Amino acid sequence: MSASAGAPHNIPSLDGVRAIAILMVLAGHALNERVDLAPAILGNFGVSLFFVLSGYLITRSMLHDESRYGKLRIRNFYFRRVLRIFPAFYVFLAVIGILSAAGALPKFPAITWVASAAFFRNMAGGGWDTIHLWSLSLEEQFYLFWPAVFILVRPRRLSFIAAAVVIFTAWRAIWLHNHQDNFAIAEAGGFYYRPDFRLDTFLIGAAFAIADWQWVKRAPMLAVLAIIVLWFPFAVGIPVLRPLDTAVTALLLAVSIGWLVGNPQSGAARYLSSPPLVTIGLLSYSLYLWQELFLGPHFAWWSFPALALVSCASYRFVERPALKLRNRVTGGWAAEPSTIETGVGTS
Repeated sequence: MSASAGAPHNIPSLDGVRAIAILMVLAGHALNERVDLAPAILGNFGVSLFFVLSGYLITRSMLHDESRYGKLRIRNFYFRRVLRIFPAFYVFLAVIGILSAAGALPKFPAITWVASAAFFRNMAGGGWDTIHLWSLSLEEQFYLFWPAVFILVRPRRLSFIAAAVVIFTAWRAIWLHNHQDNFAIAEAGGFYYRPDFRLDTFLIGAAFAIADWQWVKRAPMLAVLAIIVLWFPFAVGIPVLRPLDTAVTALLLAVSIGWLVGNPQSGAARYLSSPPLVTIGLLSYSLYLWQELFLGPHFAWWSFPALALVSCASYRFVERPALKLRNRVTGGWAAEPSTIETGVGTS
């Protein structure tokens, strides 16, 4: 049995990883239209980190469930997802709707509401205040198909993921080649938003949960971090590297996550397990949901204090009661991702 399939336990350093991811996303959105490439580099990197972490942790949870019960309990899986994601999400949408009806926010077309509520905002809709829901939509789309695939390809899960990553990368290369004459169209065409371009980011995280490779624990992390720092900005800005961008970035991030899990006593893991970062990580879903009301075109000196206050209220009065109900009804499960914008990552 791999370590990933063993008894679940809390991994505080991964709450710290969530904190780093959400802080990068918030910084990117706060700097939107103020600093060139800041949203692309900070926001997209933070989202990639959430996606990899989400794939890793949800698969780790599924492996534990399969190990304990002999099979993945799909009904239990989806019930837990609903109670984790829906309450805070629909409270957020209700508030947006009230503010829009009162004239405090722009009125959105019906497609925006439908796309947001039905988790396909990454493919339809418009408007700043719901734009961030593209990543949560993509995460929910991954959750929709991954449990069934997880069961169907059980003997060859890693082979399936490897084939999927190759296919996704080839499709990105074909699409970008067909749009190479207009880089702006390629950027606006949802290259980072569409499931057919992005779901391999989750799958690479899932692969590291399934395999539990021992070499990851011995990886030279300073070298890995240096490669990440060099790779990601170049991959964002250079068209020829973009087909490889999400896969390479996800691979490097998955190695980093696996290394942290395998080296809990390291200085990096202890730093990421510090109370301030763990607290931000626990609040990451609420911070993700409410961020656009305070950032981007709404950004002001009071934005971050107001966002922190609203997020704490959301966590205290919506998320925690729903999580208690979830755990009471379904029983404990392994650590799961937190949903930020990405969403993302939800435990």
